[in-house]
Amino acid sequence: MLDIKYINSAFSPAQEILNPQSFVGRKEQIKNGMLCLNNPGSFMSIYGLRGVGKPSIAHQIELIAQGDLTLPRILSLKNFIPRGGFNFLTHYTKVDSFTTNVQDIIKRILFGDNNSSSLFSLTNLGERQLDSIKKVFGSEGGGKFLGIQLGAKSSEEKTTSPIYQMT
Repeated sequence: MLDIKYINSAFSPAQEILNPQSFVGRKEQIKNGMLCLNNPGSFMSIYGLRGVGKPSIAHQIELIAQGDLTLPRILSLKNFIPRGGFNFLTHYTKVDSFTTNVQDIIKRILFGDNNSSSLFSLTNLGERQLDSIKKVFGSEGGGKFLGIQLGAKSSEEKTTSPIYQMT
């Protein structure tokens, strides 16, 4: 039985299609996205009129980049999947009316906002920068083998601070 709420939300410009099973059409755009993923050093930009499905396409390509092959199978695009599959680390940034120029977009990518995570969140330190590394060495002595036992221990102490301060 069909749920009318599900049908009504299927074509809403305010709601991205996150589930590959619910995504319909745009085979050529998905294929182009997969070709871009297959091309080392490429850069992908999705643009167009309001309400045509840009975020939905972006989410589907992001899923494919992370290794979810549901949509390529549905759209018969298995030929564009590399032998080892896709296994990208992805970062999704949404641009809105607060991003009015290239600097705003770069700032959004780097630092994020309430809806988008920071690019720094993908690093081992998260949104912190490494200030210093202090090496600590120690030694032990004693007598076991030929009257000499030597040993050494070392450790690292790392100090971090936030990458940026919100003002």
